[in-house]
Amino acid sequence: MQIGKINQDYNLTKYVTTRYYRAPELFLNYSSNYDTSVDMWSIGCVIAELFCKKVFIRANSSEEYLENLVEMLGLPDEEVQKEIRCQKFLKYMQDKAPTIKRKSLAEYLPNAPPQAIDLMEQLFTYDPKKRLTAKQVL
Repeated sequence: MQIGKINQDYNLTKYVTTRYYRAPELFLNYSSNYDTSVDMWSIGCVIAELFCKKVFIRANSSEEYLENLVEMLGLPDEEVQKEIRCQKFLKYMQDKAPTIKRKSLAEYLPNAPPQAIDLMEQLFTYDPKKRLTAKQVL
């Protein structure tokens, strides 16, 4: 069995993690099936929680989650936007973006050392293909 071919022949559920740890590709329902990169997003959330001592991406609604993404990452680039099947959520993000001030991870996590910020920046990406793998992190 080749890695990357596991999820090729069927659609997987998008509800595989708690909302606080759910990667954007699950929440926004990207057209391609997810892979282990969703776990790397979750690991980024856990690492952030080690520094802030609370849930990092707390969201009590879909809208709040989307606003948190825009505040942290801005809008997805055009290539990623083409993957998003939930156009209602994408439109919401686009409409809200001008009113949301973007914050850096260093602003969210002032106690985190630069190496931790760098690691999390490579885990928190809209594009799962650009996210670090577990092997790369190790």
